[in-house]
Amino acid sequence: MKWSKRGPHGEYMRQFFDKLTSPEYREDMEKGLQSENIRTRRICVNALFDASQPDYSLALRHLLREPDPFLRKVVFERLYLQGQNAVEIAHVFMNDKYPANRALALRVLCESHENGALDIARTMLLDKSALVRELARGIVRQQDPDYVLFVLFYQEHLEDRTAAAIYGIGETGTQKEADAIEQYVNDNRISVVRAAMSSLMRLNKSKYSDRITEMLNDASVGVVKTAQSLLLKYRNIDFDRVHEIFLNTPFDHTKRKCAAILFTAPKWSSLEYMLLACGVESARELALQAIQKWLFSFNRSFMQPTEKQKECLRISVNKQEVLPAEIAKHLLLVLK
Repeated sequence: MKWSKRGPHGEYMRQFFDKLTSPEYREDMEKGLQSENIRTRRICVNALFDASQPDYSLALRHLLREPDPFLRKVVFERLYLQGQNAVEIAHVFMNDKYPANRALALRVLCESHENGALDIARTMLLDKSALVRELARGIVRQQDPDYVLFVLFYQEHLEDRTAAAIYGIGETGTQKEADAIEQYVNDNRISVVRAAMSSLMRLNKSKYSDRITEMLNDASVGVVKTAQSLLLKYRNIDFDRVHEIFLNTPFDHTKRKCAAILFTAPKWSSLEYMLLACGVESARELALQAIQKWLFSFNRSFMQPTEKQKECLRISVNKQEVLPAEIAKHLLLVLK
């Protein structure tokens, strides 16, 4: 069927869609839309729109029960482009779990000049998604040019919508706002802590990188994952301190995240950290994969090791019994 779309054979696809959407095969269409296979559902959705007589009513009913967010978006967009009443659908989509769908719904409401669209956009300033918040701010600026005090808006909602408000301050504030949200790094809500970490780094990474580095040793997997992501994103890494945390932490999840950071160190230093991590069970698999990747790409850099580095690395290679013989041999050859 995919091939039949090419060249002059598109009429075969249309004929198939016409059959599938006919009353005779209605039951098959219904079954196809309920299939667990997303490809089957996608073909059926295409049939609803591309048949000679599109079935928008069935497409609308399917939209409300489609489990895949991307396919929901396709159905919603096609209904909107076909001139169907998308405003009612958009109101439902405002609560969709997928951020891109909420953003699409907000855009549709505003383009349709729906009454209350500006108020809805203001509400979405506190959405969980950065994509939706940014779109909402753009709509508010466009429809209400005098409304520019987004930071004050977010500060007013620190009590009732804490996490979203902190993200908003990070997106619209300056360094002077960072001090006011630093306290939330100690909050007992993980979502709030992660929001505070992200906003602090966004507003003043040079000041707060050390604080975020220490949070690699947090008991929460989510907090450690956020700390790792931020340090890698802003590239303000104290490798010596991360190394210390790696050696001393009691948490396996922290060891793995620290290892992933250490493996981004400069060429020969990263190899040292990889060999070290081979001796730690929770990080061993990650380290072995990193060494294989390092061997594949190390000669893309002209940075040469010092003789002291070479000697230390050779000793580490010989000490690591968990290294596969072929990898150890390759490393020793590189270190000659």
